[in-house]
Amino acid sequence: MPLITPLYRLFVLAAMALLAASFFTSRQTLDLHLHDTFYILDLSYLLRVTAFSLFLLWLLYEVNRRLLYSRKFIGFHVAATLLGIAFFFGTAWWNHKLLRDRTPISLDDMPSTILWERLVSFSILLLLAAQVVFILNIVIGLTKGWKRS
Repeated sequence: MPLITPLYRLFVLAAMALLAASFFTSRQTLDLHLHDTFYILDLSYLLRVTAFSLFLLWLLYEVNRRLLYSRKFIGFHVAATLLGIAFFFGTAWWNHKLLRDRTPISLDDMPSTILWERLVSFSILLLLAAQVVFILNIVIGLTKGWKRS
């Protein structure tokens, strides 16, 4: 039995943690380098948007809890979403720290840059796959509910 029941309430805890962390990261940026393009993002804004998204997911679960089909889908969605977010922020922070400590970047840094791009891409794909599972959970629950009526 999980410590927090239902499992999707972990979204609220994670959102509160990200919201609290956003107040300690003012005036910090996150530099993302993906496919020959640099994205410079305000870290506190990104943390707040992510916290808001997690609150929104929690609210969607609360509103649609009777429509959901499977607890396994809920577990996968919660785990994949939180791991994807942690993986994204972890790898982005790691790469940002490496770039800040080592300037200028040379061709010797290319393998680590390619690895980092793949890790960020993987975390984004994991987040997208998790959201697809959430939508499938609702759609299957709706179709099963219609067949029962």
